[in-house]
Amino acid sequence: MNFKFHETKSGKISELIENSYKLEDTSDILDVIANASSRTVLLHKSSVNPEFFNLSSRFAGEVLQKVSNYNFRLGIIGDLNEYSASSKSLRDFIYESNRTGQVIFTENIEEALKVFG
Repeated sequence: MNFKFHETKSGKISELIENSYKLEDTSDILDVIANASSRTVLLHKSSVNPEFFNLSSRFAGEVLQKVSNYNFRLGIIGDLNEYSASSKSLRDFIYESNRTGQVIFTENIEEALKVFG
């Protein structure tokens, strides 16, 4: 598990380097939280099991619950159109998550740094 760090006016943000770790199940987010040296973590879409984007699997809800319980902020980075184009519930989930700001979905790192920075 390797991280790249971004310094912002609101503190350090940890970006999990693509292909250095894969979020396969709920316990994996705890490993990420334990190893990140900041309260904000960015994950690339490619580092997340695709089941995360299938809301009926409950994987996303369980991950977000852990993020909330440990008072972390999480950003998922990447183009999610392949998942959200056919799922109104996922589009609504992304919209509401972005609105509240603890968990955000953005297409690129720069956008995530603006939101969390």
